[in-house]
Amino acid sequence: MGAKQLQGIFARKETIPVLSKIKIEANERGDLVMTATDLDVSLIIEREVDILRPGSICLSGRKLGDIAGTLPNEPVHLRLDDKGEKVEFRAGRFKSKLAGMDSDQFPEVPRVKGESVKLPAGVIYEGLRRTSFAVTVTISVLQLTGFCSKSKTRN
Repeated sequence: MGAKQLQGIFARKETIPVLSKIKIEANERGDLVMTATDLDVSLIIEREVDILRPGSICLSGRKLGDIAGTLPNEPVHLRLDDKGEKVEFRAGRFKSKLAGMDSDQFPEVPRVKGESVKLPAGVIYEGLRRTSFAVTVTISVLQLTGFCSKSKTRN
């Protein structure tokens, strides 16, 4: 579903409550867009899905992760109630409801303009696996706390 990938992004203890949420939007183009941010790091996951009615809501990132972890390996159906306050999850015999908040309160996440590249997840994973050992987890000392990724285009 994508909620697991967003778990490390949203703020767990935050003075701005909406930052502990994941924004879920179903648009007219058939995209389910899930967004999480702590205002420093943002992650947007888009999936093409069948959408009967567009809508959006912000749901608790922690609770959404808990629900995603219990879902069976079957198609998941989401239904936003008419008031736009709750989402119902259904998958096989699983059924759950989760209250949310208005997505208009979620901060605008800037999109990178320019060319985009689609890579298989395995390529990104392997690249991170091979380089992550060099990134420190200590932020009190000026050390390498990130890495740069470059790609070469082939003609």
